[in-house]
Amino acid sequence: MKRLPIPIAMAVAAILSPMSVMAELSTTAPSQIPNQNPATLSGDFVDIDSKDKLEQEPATISPPVTEAVDNSLTFSGYARMGAGFTDTDPGSELYEGSIQNGQNIIRTAGSQYQATGRLGNEGHGLEFGLNKRFDHAKGHWDVFIMVDDNYGSGSNWNDGDDKLKIAQAFAGGNGVFAAQPDAYVWAGKRFNGREHVDLNDYFWFMNDGNGGGVDDLDFGFAKFDFSVVAGDNGNNGRYALTTKLHSITITENASVRFLANYGFGSANEVENDDGLLEDVKDSYQLGAIYHQSFANGWSEFGARYNDGARNQLLGGNGKDGDGMALTAQGEFELSSTWELAYALIYEKNGMEDEDQTWSQAVVRPGYRWNDYLSTWLDVAYDQVEFDGKGTNSSWKATVSQNFGLGSFLGSRPQVRVFATYGELDTEYVGDSGAKQGKDSATTIGIMFDAWW
Repeated sequence: MKRLPIPIAMAVAAILSPMSVMAELSTTAPSQIPNQNPATLSGDFVDIDSKDKLEQEPATISPPVTEAVDNSLTFSGYARMGAGFTDTDPGSELYEGSIQNGQNIIRTAGSQYQATGRLGNEGHGLEFGLNKRFDHAKGHWDVFIMVDDNYGSGSNWNDGDDKLKIAQAFAGGNGVFAAQPDAYVWAGKRFNGREHVDLNDYFWFMNDGNGGGVDDLDFGFAKFDFSVVAGDNGNNGRYALTTKLHSITITENASVRFLANYGFGSANEVENDDGLLEDVKDSYQLGAIYHQSFANGWSEFGARYNDGARNQLLGGNGKDGDGMALTAQGEFELSSTWELAYALIYEKNGMEDEDQTWSQAVVRPGYRWNDYLSTWLDVAYDQVEFDGKGTNSSWKATVSQNFGLGSFLGSRPQVRVFATYGELDTEYVGDSGAKQGKDSATTIGIMFDAWW
């Protein structure tokens, strides 16, 4: 195992520091539909506003009339856009497809995981949505539509052949059940059950799909979400039952949540890309997340066990083998001018064609000059062990000068000018297109980053 050439001690010290969440450091955008986690495009809903408990009403022949309607539309979204210049000659990328929007994205060669830290090291992307809200005496209903530019598939907005696609389209509402006035019933296409690490934009749980479910069933000690969703708009024969038990308070500053998801097929056989029939394999995920608030920051620790799939269950036929993941992340205010965020990830996957062990560490200190100017340093190290084939690694460092509405690590909108230097060390080339041994690249660029 190679030694990590980054100050992980900083991250460990941050984890052990007794500190708590400040409102200014929260990486959650204003409460709106959907709840956009900054720069994560998570789309999970905020908790439904509490309503007076419903009284049981006799059945009526005519449906009840909406008593009040909010005729305004809520516009929400996320976008990042800019350009970069890299010192690598055209046709001499670090690996196949490494240059996006003029930037040489630092990623370990052959990795199926995230790039090596995201600051100054990611391409373009945007999504925006419209929500129509209907208020009534006992709750509210929503009709929500979101489109994006397909950036999640690795494409770029200005490639020329990309098109806007429907990312979410669903309706839902609460005030339906007398005994559960806050329960939110929904159906359609939705971001579903996501868990996210911000510093490298990794969704380590993500079962987005078409279907329906209920959020925020109140069990007293906890709330419960469940859904049944289909992959590929219901066209690929994959389905998942997803559940989350959340809002479990341990102490005033600590809480836990649990996830249990089961993936299955719609028939005994499916047709693969070669036109051959193969057995549909079931899959499942189990996860737990512990969240701790301190006097001036927060830390969160997560664990996942998965069988037959990795971070999502709906992408195709289940696979033989299992795996596990451990995550840690947090954000702290060290003084009136200094802040620190960190992320640590370890995954071991023994599934067919994915027998890899992945680890990544990211540390991001930031300095606030005033309410509108800040400077960040983002340092990341990444390593992938390919079973019996070799170990590849990469690291990068980014300096970013930021101008924006607020100067905290989570403040947006923001315009940033950045410089990124990174190196790859490749033992196993495979079909990555990388160069055996060491390779490096420098990128300078400018980008805006916003969510609303």
